[in-house]
Amino acid sequence: MATISSGVNLSSTFYLRNFYKNDPSACKKSSRKDFSNSKLSNEDSRALHRAIKALGKFEYTEDEVETKLLGSIQALANTYNNALESSGTKDNASMKRYASQLKKLSSKYSEELDDIGITINKDGSLKVNETLLKKADPSSIKKVFGKDSSYAKQLQSISKRMTNTSTEAIYAEMTGSGQNVDLSL
Repeated sequence: MATISSGVNLSSTFYLRNFYKNDPSACKKSSRKDFSNSKLSNEDSRALHRAIKALGKFEYTEDEVETKLLGSIQALANTYNNALESSGTKDNASMKRYASQLKKLSSKYSEELDDIGITINKDGSLKVNETLLKKADPSSIKKVFGKDSSYAKQLQSISKRMTNTSTEAIYAEMTGSGQNVDLSL
């Protein structure tokens, strides 16, 4: 992660590129249509995992809210929303189940999220109100996203399972596993 001086705000785009470091084009709306569902789900779940881990490393001071946390939390919300989208439309029942788990988890923590300026849309996606997030107490933000946060730990667990499942799906696509081949003459 970049070291910056006080007063410099890193944008969510900076963090998105870092979270999608294996394939940064996966975070661009214009490029997402070029990916297979399995590859997109894999990139999204890996990025979500990185985002959660990154938020666990902050100290949650007033200065960090302005300089680092705003962009990082917005990027996490974008990554989360991407993971919901790519997993929820997938033919893979496990990935749909994980998308449902993400929605249920966020719904369970909706009050804590709302307290720091993050609302849950009807489709389960997250929306960040930067004005409210800037005004949020750093300890409240840490309670939601810090390394000891139950919400963050559960998000990390779901994203890891999503990554494993999507990796298996990519492998199956590459090797043709699970496909019937007629070898009769």
